[in-house]
Amino acid sequence: MSEDSVHPFYSEVPQGLSHAVAIGGALITMVEPHVGHEYEYNRWYEDDHFYSGAMAMPWMQAARYSDTNGYQSDGPRTMWRWRDWVIDAYNRNLPFDQFTIEQLAGDLLPNPTPAQLVATGFNRCNVTTSEGGSIAAEFDYRYAVDRTSTMLQTWMGLTGGCAVCHDHKYDPLTTKEFYSLYSFFYSAADPAMDGNVNITPPFYRPMTPEQQAALEQAMAAEQQQQAQLEQAAARAIYADPAESPSGMEKQPVNDLWLDDVFPWGAKTSCSSRNPASSRSVQRTKSSSRFSPAVVATATVSERVPNASW
Repeated sequence: MSEDSVHPFYSEVPQGLSHAVAIGGALITMVEPHVGHEYEYNRWYEDDHFYSGAMAMPWMQAARYSDTNGYQSDGPRTMWRWRDWVIDAYNRNLPFDQFTIEQLAGDLLPNPTPAQLVATGFNRCNVTTSEGGSIAAEFDYRYAVDRTSTMLQTWMGLTGGCAVCHDHKYDPLTTKEFYSLYSFFYSAADPAMDGNVNITPPFYRPMTPEQQAALEQAMAAEQQQQAQLEQAAARAIYADPAESPSGMEKQPVNDLWLDDVFPWGAKTSCSSRNPASSRSVQRTKSSSRFSPAVVATATVSERVPNASW
């Protein structure tokens, strides 16, 4: 570059996620080193929102990001917090080693932060299913193969999926090496069947500091109210109504049945438009089913009026 009198915009290349961007800008400058392009590049690079959003797009594409699960009904999947984590990582110029660790195994770090737990959403971007007839063992395998292949392609630039069935013909990757990596992803905690829901476990609900404070306040109020209820219950003297004399005399009760089947032994009265054809029948096991239009009254054993049944 020095021999050809080509110089990048920045004398010191930032170390972190911006490294590739700065190099890319230098290469673009070599092709079109005019002022207009330099101005546009600098504006793009210095605008955090525009820069980080644009840089996050190819990463999310490589990670197969989507807000749906991809199979069958293609139901919704809440993944935008992971997308925001990626954008924020570019804004913070997070070192690439941390960018890698937190996405692949952030939950295995000692005392992981909420952001580190969100970062592991990278491993939950694969398509999932709960289609009838699906075999759980098959999809446990498919998910692990997908995650292994995505990791190899995204971080190492290898078409690792070729090694699922045989040693790679061109890249230095054997089938044994592929399944050694596969075993790590096969131990993931999510189930084979996603249940066609938006909260397939393990499901993490990250909150803002304001939301966390409001939740803690509500939980404290709930505990206080629960303690008051328990104290009131301890002071109360309970008597089971069924074991206490009611002081009421038992009286016959008439029930009205609106149905096409009556209890065995019930006496019913059937009528038609012709009063002369009125008749009384007894419901027995040999009786035929009555018309749904029949209205019957049945006198039942003596019960307390207004009793709850």
